[in-house]
Amino acid sequence: MRGIPALRAHVIASVVSVAGWGVLVVGFPLYALSVDAKASASGYLWAAISLGSMVSAFVFRTRAQRLSANTLICCSFVAMGLSVALWPLVDGLAGALALVAFTGVLEGPSLVAVVAVRQRLAPPHLRGQIFATIFSLDLAASAGGSAAGGPIHAAWGTTAVLATFGVLMAASGLVVLWTAGDIDNRPTEIGRAHVELQSLTNLVC
Repeated sequence: MRGIPALRAHVIASVVSVAGWGVLVVGFPLYALSVDAKASASGYLWAAISLGSMVSAFVFRTRAQRLSANTLICCSFVAMGLSVALWPLVDGLAGALALVAFTGVLEGPSLVAVVAVRQRLAPPHLRGQIFATIFSLDLAASAGGSAAGGPIHAAWGTTAVLATFGVLMAASGLVVLWTAGDIDNRPTEIGRAHVELQSLTNLVC
């Protein structure tokens, strides 16, 4: 069965994952309250996940080149999604920070791969348009995720908000897994990039 064209698949994956981060804007203050901390402690949670991701990306920056970019991104995002299931199991801010930092560590290896894939798939003379389109879609996805977080919490509670983040991250990884072909050693096809750019532009308009 044929998969999704590579550039389109990675854009969809980006939009889905960024929507998850948008949900987490609502989720982290609620999570902080659930572990008997103040809502303002959500700043520590953001710092923990960012620090874990940064350290992991630095450590794995050379090792990541030995793996398929699609495999690396898929495994990273799916593992992140699954790790969120551990978050509600702890009591206290210290345990929450440790688990959130662990989720950040799982994200790190994919960061370089995501940038490399976009550079490889986008022809140089179209990169500005493609990246601007992706950025616009990501902004909309982040806003949509944040807007959805409140109603999800009102209907099903904090655990459901966190679970939504986890599901969206795992889903984004599975989208990458469904990419057609192997992009790692394949030259960019300018004609196909033109077609996919037009498709992405239509989504924005």
